[in-house]
Amino acid sequence: MSPRYENPAQPEQVEARDGHPLAEVAILVGAVVAIGAALVAALAFGATWLAPKVPFRLEQQFAQGFFKERAGDRVSTHEQVLRELAERLVREMDLPAGVSVTVHYDEGQVLNAFATLGGHIVVYRGLIDKMPNEDALAAVIAHEIGHVKHRHPAASLGRGVAIGLVLSVIGISTGSTLADRIIGAAPNLTLLKFSRDQETEADAEAVRAISRVYGHAGGIEDLFRLFQESRPDAPRGAQFLLTHPVTAERLQRVASATAREGWASSGPRTPLADALKSRPEDQSTGHKPKH
Repeated sequence: MSPRYENPAQPEQVEARDGHPLAEVAILVGAVVAIGAALVAALAFGATWLAPKVPFRLEQQFAQGFFKERAGDRVSTHEQVLRELAERLVREMDLPAGVSVTVHYDEGQVLNAFATLGGHIVVYRGLIDKMPNEDALAAVIAHEIGHVKHRHPAASLGRGVAIGLVLSVIGISTGSTLADRIIGAAPNLTLLKFSRDQETEADAEAVRAISRVYGHAGGIEDLFRLFQESRPDAPRGAQFLLTHPVTAERLQRVASATAREGWASSGPRTPLADALKSRPEDQSTGHKPKH
């Protein structure tokens, strides 16, 4: 008689599962994604709060390596004019003790200016060429000084490092490209909102500063009008237009601030300094700047 093979009876305490194994995997991956997103958000928030608490002098030391070559260069006439303008603005902006700014001029043709670690601000030739007057240029520089004042570069660095670290760990642990994409998409909404909050703070600082320096906030109006006109066919390299989009909400906040504080919304404009209209080769050869 040949042996018979039968499934052994399961103990009563063991429950048979009718669910599909892939459903369990999906639930597991979903749980990992949810936990990862929550962890990313928590660490990003903590790093964003903590990074600006680091002494500014340490931030300056960290950034020194990136600007070492610039520090060794002779200060150009363009840079000197920009720094003098920044100093006038700083005197009206109540920067925290120990916080300072250093403006750098770059011959690049990109329509951009940005603030980075250690109070360094870079203004590109391409942006200066688009400025209708000194008031508008001052609004740009005051906006970037506002980022420095509120330690936004340090906050962004801390947030980015925290998010990158968590996502790399989760990506390694799950081995799932789909999970990585889902996890990566979740904090982007938080980043977008936080970036808008930073821009709001910087705008408020810019409106206050140029109103005090020029007696009106017309430079902000000129700047925003320029950006609105350039946006539909944003030229190549127009990073400032992409990172500082002009929205109806942003315009309304500026208008509300001027009305609330009793600042004039418009007034006489100050022309750009002739030195900023010239090129370095014009200064070296004695050519007169083109108007």
